[in-house]
Amino acid sequence: MNLSIEHVLLILTFIFLFYHHLGNCGCIEGIRGNPCIESCSGALCTTYPKCLEISALDLDPSPGSHAFSYEYIGNLQWKVNGVILSGESPDIMILLNQLYVNFRIIKISVKDISAWWREYDYEITVEIAPSNKRWDSDSLKLRFFDESEDYYDLLISRTGAHSVKYNSKKPKLTGVRNLDER
Repeated sequence: MNLSIEHVLLILTFIFLFYHHLGNCGCIEGIRGNPCIESCSGALCTTYPKCLEISALDLDPSPGSHAFSYEYIGNLQWKVNGVILSGESPDIMILLNQLYVNFRIIKISVKDISAWWREYDYEITVEIAPSNKRWDSDSLKLRFFDESEDYYDLLISRTGAHSVKYNSKKPKLTGVRNLDER
């Protein structure tokens, strides 16, 4: 069988595309490994909306930081620390609405709970909206990432508030991924 240079290039292109397809999920500016599976840090997934970079929300519970709390109030509007978020932060509004649309998150906050008698220093609290699809369950498994690329899984079995406690040297949240949708 004669293989021309065109055949070789075509085969190499196919192998490269197949490898690329298996090796990532369409994220840009990813970090080591598969950023949509291992982390969301630095990656805003374009073809995989269930992985979201959330550093801009400044969800940092470390002492002396701005540990924010965001709450959905309906009609794609949000409260930040109890104050209605106005039009001066369109990027933040887009990000918050992606949390609502892609993850059904209607409230998210982080706080410092450190005390000498406690095992954990920080806590993530999330509240989700009920699913609007009859066939969809209200269960959801979310993975949160921090600046040190550690992750914390939160299994939500019904609507309402749920929390996960964690320890970290860099506790600011940088990403969230829905583990139910791969």
